[in-house]
Amino acid sequence: MAKMNWASREGVASPLGVTWISEEEAYNFALYSKHASGVTLLLFSREDVTHPIYEYAFNPLVNKSGRVWHCRLAASAVSAAHYYAYRVSGPNEPGEGHRFDDQKILVDPYARSLHFPEHFSREVARLPGSNAGRPPRQGRAACRVAGPPVGTPVARSCPVPEHDPFERAFDRESL
Repeated sequence: MAKMNWASREGVASPLGVTWISEEEAYNFALYSKHASGVTLLLFSREDVTHPIYEYAFNPLVNKSGRVWHCRLAASAVSAAHYYAYRVSGPNEPGEGHRFDDQKILVDPYARSLHFPEHFSREVARLPGSNAGRPPRQGRAACRVAGPPVGTPVARSCPVPEHDPFERAFDRESL
């Protein structure tokens, strides 16, 4: 295990997306948003992508560098998690191009692959209000880390290998 420092406790802003830090046996999450006023990371079990098993509310004084929100979570603390998503708050001013809705579950824009379940409905995802728990998983998309082991830079169109240590689930709306 690597020596604990501020990056180990608070995460780092680069690279964006989720990165496996093998020396620390931890995941670094980094999300860019120019206008977000708050970010919550949601972790889900493989069996239930409706109810998070863990939520991490980013503290802007600790988990934000410039326009990037970041955190580092030990794999042992999130071992039951197989999917992740975000809730992001900010201004809801359509005339200014801002459509934040902190009830929506959002996709990581740096996801390397997405899976849309059979009953996914873009229309349901676009409606105001929460999109969590819309049966049968309507308004929900799943995303998995793709390519070589997590932490290795890859193109976003890589195929998904079977050994991926982390997967993620979201609704596909922009941040």
